[in-house]
Amino acid sequence: QIRRLASLHTAIGVLELLCLLIYAIPRTSVLGAILLTGYLGGAIATHVRAGSDLFQIIFPVIIGAFVWGGLFLREAKLQANPRNIDGWVMLMRSRMTLGQDDKASAALAKALAANPADAARLRQEAGVLGVRVFPE
Repeated sequence: QIRRLASLHTAIGVLELLCLLIYAIPRTSVLGAILLTGYLGGAIATHVRAGSDLFQIIFPVIIGAFVWGGLFLREAKLQANPRNIDGWVMLMRSRMTLGQDDKASAALAKALAANPADAARLRQEAGVLGVRVFPE
């Protein structure tokens, strides 16, 4: 049954590239990370079923860790450059996508403290994302 997958190599490769492209676009990076995680999970399952060696099973886990690590490093970059409004919006979007509403609200509070001149834009973006917007 595993041999049937050989005819799908091109389609599987194109699917991976599409997931990677979605991940590379800042506005859709969280969705891309979720899609890549599912894709890599399928790779792990295929290798386990095929009886592959340990490296081939563990390698997709390592790649997945890098994918999610890249998203979480954004917060550290914002501490170094808190004037990056788009970065704060992406962080709030990531937190909301992951179901971390409190962390999204905390990111909004930090963004507002660092960027009082851009408070209106930050509050508008937060409202669109569903982040609790604190009164002025």
